[in-house]
Amino acid sequence: MMKFISRAALVAAVATLAMAGSSSDTFARGHKKMAKPVACAPAWALKTNACANGLCSMQRCWPDGKWQASMAMCWQPWCPK
Repeated sequence: MMKFISRAALVAAVATLAMAGSSSDTFARGHKKMAKPVACAPAWALKTNACANGLCSMQRCWPDGKWQASMAMCWQPWCPK
C-alpha cells in the first residue's frame, strides 16, 4: 500500500511540474507582447519643469516610465537640463 501511495505522489509531483513549466512559458510570451516602451529613463532622474524668477520646479522620472511633479526645486543656473 505504501508503494502505491509513494508512486501516486511521485506521478502527481511530476505532472504538476510539467504543467507549471508549460504554462509559465505561455505567460512569459504573452507579457512580452504587452510591454510598453519606457517614456523616461533612467528611473528617478530629474528634469526642469518650469522656471519663474530664477527658481525652477522639477519633474522626476518614476519607475513606471512617467514624468511626475516633484517637490524638488533648483536655482536656474544650476538646474539639470
